[in-house]
Amino acid sequence: MARKAVTLLLVVLAACGGTSAKKGPLLAKGRDVAVAAGDLKARIDEMPAFIRSRLAEPERRKEMLDELVRLELLAHAAEKGGMAQDPAVQLKLATVLATAYQQKFLQDLGSANLVPDAAVQKYYEDNPEEFHRPYRIHAAHILFVAEAGSPGRAKKAAAARAVLARVLAEEPKNRAAFALTAREVTEDPASKASGGDLLWRTPEQLETGFGRELLQAVERLKDGETATSVVETSHGIHLVHLYGRDPESHQTLEEARPVIVRMLAKEWQAKAVETHVKALRAEAGVTVDEAALEAAAAAGAQPPAQAAAQVVPASASTPAAPSTTASR
Repeated sequence: MARKAVTLLLVVLAACGGTSAKKGPLLAKGRDVAVAAGDLKARIDEMPAFIRSRLAEPERRKEMLDELVRLELLAHAAEKGGMAQDPAVQLKLATVLATAYQQKFLQDLGSANLVPDAAVQKYYEDNPEEFHRPYRIHAAHILFVAEAGSPGRAKKAAAARAVLARVLAEEPKNRAAFALTAREVTEDPASKASGGDLLWRTPEQLETGFGRELLQAVERLKDGETATSVVETSHGIHLVHLYGRDPESHQTLEEARPVIVRMLAKEWQAKAVETHVKALRAEAGVTVDEAALEAAAAAGAQPPAQAAAQVVPASASTPAAPSTTASR
């Protein structure tokens, strides 16, 4: 985007003609062409560092100069062709100028753009979840529903043990055996489609959702391991698998400060620009013709065929009926 902006400005400025605004000695000149050292430097400065390093070679700089000459030649050709008055070109120029002005406006704010320490600390204290992540567990289960004391619990437990034996036998050959089996037999509708995946949960969340027994069984496992015995809870009989653990992490205020400052600075800059635009709008006395806007919107919403039909004369819009004589 930056390259397009610079290129467009070069084209427009070249079209405007003259060398009075040129900085430094002229490196190339001709009829309607003038490229100064300042033009070349500006073009090089807006490039990434790894490309700038290559331009230390004279041949590369000559290629860059030739590109600028080419731009000026094309710009003057466009001017002679009347393209400077094209609404699309003028819109692009307005967009480039507005972007450049906004960047300069923010640069001119200077040290006022610094985010106060109090604002950084307030954000840090108001959003603790962004800087402190508790210990979490990623587990999966296969559930056979059987409430404690229910007549069918023993039968469900036997079925669960049979499935567990199958999973343990298949896992050395297929690491996805647990998930595939869960999709097939689990009686937990919430996790069936995801292969029994319980997602990342804190120990408290795991215990609240599935019982202390299941949490304790999971905590005894190594990452990537399936428990070799079923787990009985008040909900039923479970097979459990541990995918992994995510240790607790905590960012201090000083560690989080650079990220917070960048984020708050962007918000502050956006508000500053919006306030400035409102002031410019008030100064310019901008008014909106709502009726004209509505009419323009209605015209723009019509399908092309319908819009074209509205400008066709009535006599031409209705074709003559075919002659019955000719049809015979």
